[in-house]
Amino acid sequence: MSKEIKAWKCDKCGSAYMNKLFADDCCKEKIEITLCRVCGGNVDKNRTICDTCLSEERYQKGRKIKYSEYDLEWLYDDTTDRYFADIDALDDWYASENLELPKWCYGCNVIPFTVSIESALESSSDDMYEDFDYTNESVELEELIDFVEKWNEKQTAKAYDIDYKKIILLKE
Repeated sequence: MSKEIKAWKCDKCGSAYMNKLFADDCCKEKIEITLCRVCGGNVDKNRTICDTCLSEERYQKGRKIKYSEYDLEWLYDDTTDRYFADIDALDDWYASENLELPKWCYGCNVIPFTVSIESALESSSDDMYEDFDYTNESVELEELIDFVEKWNEKQTAKAYDIDYKKIILLKE
């Protein structure tokens, strides 16, 4: 019994595709956008908005928080592409460069150090035989999961990443 697979071929180079639109677009000349969609200025290849307009767009859409009401210490300054432990460290850096402190910067999210027991179990299962199922074939699995969850709760190490939705107002 033979099965047929429907495919479309590019008229120019002959490449086959499972999607007609891809076949039709295969050898069309790609027009790369090199201008910002907001201000019309130059942007890097494969981008549609410049850094200045992107920052302004994020500022407009972001939730404004006074620094005194911000519940984390860490800040991210887009202008310098640096993280700062607090407003004093940010202010010190700007002062050392003889620059004025910006009016705002981005807040951060906390990334706690934890171990994903599910990922570890799945990874270990990959080394087993084809139909191995750790949920059915492990001994005292709940005890292991409970131990790792308690261990994760004790960890104090943290990392931070940028939260573009939190705009921290530095000058209140």
